Amino acid sequence: MIQRKKRASPGIVREIRAPHVGVLVRLAPSSIHGIGVFAVRPIRKNQPIFGMENDETVHVASADVKKLPPELRYLYEDFCVLDGDQYNCPTNFNKLTPSWYVNHSDVPNARCDGNLRFWALRRIEKGEEITADYRTYGEDPLPWQRRRGRDHTTA
Repeated sequence: MIQRKKRASPGIVREIRAPHVGVLVRLAPSSIHGIGVFAVRPIRKNQPIFGMENDETVHVASADVKKLPPELRYLYEDFCVLDGDQYNCPTNFNKLTPSWYVNHSDVPNARCDGNLRFWALRRIEKGEEITADYRTYGEDPLPWQRRRGRDHTTA
């Protein structure tokens, strides 16, 4: 395995693993919806799909989101989880990680826990799209159904 050492500061050396270590998925075009998340290697049942990393999130009031122009409002509706009267969001939409691209399925192969971590419900094969049932987390699980027929990038 490729390992590099980086000098964090004088006298301190930190070991850095190759960027692919622990990676199970990648983004690719999806037949379900836009971009999806696909396994690059088999994923075991009950395995955390994105590791145990904890992406930092922020909460934004849904009342504030409703006041935004449609192109910006759709970012919240498409990528965030509505929890009561607030959206749970990435700290910046320019920092979306693959977990924010998991598509919906009525018959998912992954589940999302209360910390927004995804776990394999069964063995997931290499090349298979990772899906979750949006209705099991978030209070507005299928927002695009209200906009059916409209492009997500425009009003």
